[in-house]
Amino acid sequence: MIQLSNDPAVSVSYLYSGLFETQEEWSHPHRVIDSYEILYVVAGEVYLEEEGERFSLKAGDVYLLRPDCRHGGYRISRGKTSFYWVHFVTDGWPGLETGLLSVPDSYRFSLLLKQLLHIANTPGYPAYAPDAALGLLLAELTAAGRVERAAGDHWSRKSRSGSGSTAGRS
Repeated sequence: MIQLSNDPAVSVSYLYSGLFETQEEWSHPHRVIDSYEILYVVAGEVYLEEEGERFSLKAGDVYLLRPDCRHGGYRISRGKTSFYWVHFVTDGWPGLETGLLSVPDSYRFSLLLKQLLHIANTPGYPAYAPDAALGLLLAELTAAGRVERAAGDHWSRKSRSGSGSTAGRS
């Protein structure tokens, strides 16, 4: 577990992670878990349903599942399917949003995932290292959300003020 220095009441704990890969037909099992789960699709399509809401995830998509919510596949994935998955618990990471998330730099995000898996599965790292690596990954998701919201606010302000082009937006 690591705690944020600016808010000691907030902590995050890495649980486990991996890289799922298959060429076979596959569907995510239906279940309810007591942790958050990050899915980052590398190849193929993942047909995911959370509490009745359906998503078709493709390469580069990130989805953050909520704890204590039913989720699973709603359709069979065919062909190569590959995604990273990370389970963790937190008592309120600031700015963390669940659902389908935008990551502007997929290379950097996948690098952080690979680094997390390496640290978590290599002997010799201190016990806090996977939590710290997870903290960087969550910081990336939080920053990506802030950038996206700021860009949305920027366009929203331009539309209201009448300045700037509105082509392609409705």
